[in-house]
Amino acid sequence: MESLLRIAKQRGIPARDAYPIARSAIESFVNASYLLCEGNDVANRAIRYIDYAAWRHHNRKFGSGEFSIEVRSDPDPESTLATKFPEFAGKGNGSWTNLDVPSRIRRVGELAGRKAGYRLLAGYGLIYSLSSEVIHGSPFGASYFYSAYKNEEASTEAFIAGNVRQLEEIFVAVLHAGCGYLAAFFGLQNMVAPVAAEEKLFNRLLALSTMPQSAFPLNSPPQGKHDTHDTK
Repeated sequence: MESLLRIAKQRGIPARDAYPIARSAIESFVNASYLLCEGNDVANRAIRYIDYAAWRHHNRKFGSGEFSIEVRSDPDPESTLATKFPEFAGKGNGSWTNLDVPSRIRRVGELAGRKAGYRLLAGYGLIYSLSSEVIHGSPFGASYFYSAYKNEEASTEAFIAGNVRQLEEIFVAVLHAGCGYLAAFFGLQNMVAPVAAEEKLFNRLLALSTMPQSAFPLNSPPQGKHDTHDTK
């Protein structure tokens, strides 16, 4: 959150850096909530995955066709995989969990309650796929970052105003996911007072996020402090 708060003071291209940080924060909240809810088997696999992923990082092949590179530190990676990491062998078994993000959120909702599940789902839905487009530099991702909320107005001022709206979306998404994690953690621990505090915090967030745009004037940073908005 500290990094996002620092980026929130920026305008122009630097604001784009908020997307990968927010995506990482939201998925971290989802994964932490999921691991809290599930049993020891899921947690043990996740712990085992740390060693497996570290080994795989030095024993892998990437690229396509003749443009491929193989990295190897193990003289017999197939044997190591079969003997040391058998649970990760075979197609579709190479991750710490076989559930995609929506399925992990579903499990949180089933095991920790609807509040936790829906808060995480809201954060996921707001920017998860959009952040992928922006992070990977897809045509849509580039177009969205530079033109969202501009209302066809091609000006620096419209671009800066669009940055503000994008940052608002990002913060609402991350705070929803954060509240989802808190709801899961406090709920599973039967911590009555913190559960009530999370509910109060979420209600304030919901009230703010549903206010009209006119309630939040778009004030740019003082002149001379946001020259990073050059879009060349």
